[in-house]
Amino acid sequence: MKAKRRELTQAEMQAVDRFKKMWAVKKHELGLTQESAGLVCGWSGQAAFAQYLNGNVPLNVEAVLRIAKLLKVHPVEIMPEVNEILPEVCGMVALAMTTHGYETDIVAWANEQARLVRTGQFELLDVKHIAKEIEDVGKSEYRELASRLVTLIAHLLKWHFQPERQDCSWQNTIRHQRRAIQFHLKQAPSLKAKLDDTEWLEIIWGDAIYQASEETGLDNFPETILWSIKDILTAEWMPISSN
Repeated sequence: MKAKRRELTQAEMQAVDRFKKMWAVKKHELGLTQESAGLVCGWSGQAAFAQYLNGNVPLNVEAVLRIAKLLKVHPVEIMPEVNEILPEVCGMVALAMTTHGYETDIVAWANEQARLVRTGQFELLDVKHIAKEIEDVGKSEYRELASRLVTLIAHLLKWHFQPERQDCSWQNTIRHQRRAIQFHLKQAPSLKAKLDDTEWLEIIWGDAIYQASEETGLDNFPETILWSIKDILTAEWMPISSN
């Protein structure tokens, strides 16, 4: 007499439901069939895979790990209880998944991290690389401020030392960079502290001298900062011609 199949528990039914929803999406993304999926998972083929997919056989930890690898998802997305049963394994899986994504496709990685945040799956976040990206955002803001300030000062130097060549193009560049810097400082007020950093301003001045020299062929620009940062950023202020 054939043994009666036991009914799935509520947790097991929920795991099957999550599996089905993932499969409906991932099979198209990954180009899978039940036959190929079963073989990749190390089973006999379609029949064994279908047993789990249809809930005829309850998902166990080993099956969940194989299916998660196949679908490129974390095991806890199928069965949250796995994290309690095998926390170290799940941690290693999460690290491998997120690190690999960061190194191979940063856009896909970023989208995945955003999804994990929105769904409250904070334990799966790639904290190391998220911290790096946040730091890089801050650095990029500083780099943009520095770049714009260098261009502004270089044009003020040209305006000051080459009065015979003053034109609307230089004036427009000066006006544009001032507006852009003011907007940038408004968007990120913490950047204003850099404007009081004498050492940083000396570096900016040096870079501006180099840029102005490259564009004019002159080599007589002063190493000492000529104007205050307030004047440099004031909308209507322009340096008096040197001649």
